[in-house]
Amino acid sequence: MKLAISLVALLALSLTNISMSAQSNNSTTVNTLKKVPTVDKTELNSSINNAKALYDGLKDEYATIATTLKSAIDIAQQVADNDAATQEAVDAAKSTLDSAIATAQEARQSADQAKVGKEVFEKRKIAYLQEVATLAKEDDSEACQKLIAEAQKAIKNAVYDESKSLEDNSATLQTMVENLATALETQRLAEKNTTKLMSVKANSNAKCAKIIKNGQLYIITPNGKTFDILGHEIK
Repeated sequence: MKLAISLVALLALSLTNISMSAQSNNSTTVNTLKKVPTVDKTELNSSINNAKALYDGLKDEYATIATTLKSAIDIAQQVADNDAATQEAVDAAKSTLDSAIATAQEARQSADQAKVGKEVFEKRKIAYLQEVATLAKEDDSEACQKLIAEAQKAIKNAVYDESKSLEDNSATLQTMVENLATALETQRLAEKNTTKLMSVKANSNAKCAKIIKNGQLYIITPNGKTFDILGHEIK
């Protein structure tokens, strides 16, 4: 009887140990499953879709910008398609793609501004060419006409510099016109003085008197005006 009771007790103890061991194994399995990290690619896929939509709007008119963005999309897509990618890699891919999207948007904006700038610049070139035309005079010498022609050619050939603002590009045209005005004034004055000098010299051989004062030669015309040898009137 005692032996039977002992066997029953021993069997019950064994069953208890087996049950506890099973529970322990199940708990270990559950804990192991819980430790497997879950990778969330929702935001990455959303960024990829946004980038693709932007690419479709760029590829026809902004080929260079679109090509650069497409490279970033392809790299992000590789991470999204990789089942072994970690959350860290996914997050990094999203961040990089978002930066590429922002860069593409800024590049498109700059390109649009440059396009508008070029159009305005061409219109201003026409206005400056008209201003150059007003600087011409009917009795201009060949030298003056040449200065005007060179300025007109320079303005016509001026190219819009995308690295500068519209106003800076326009300022370049304005400088061309101002330089022309200065050059014409200088040329015309020189020609006027030359004409005076030739007139003075012609008269000096006839009725004009010559005097030397302070080591300088002066010519006095019949009407009493005094000129230096360069034709400048001395008052």
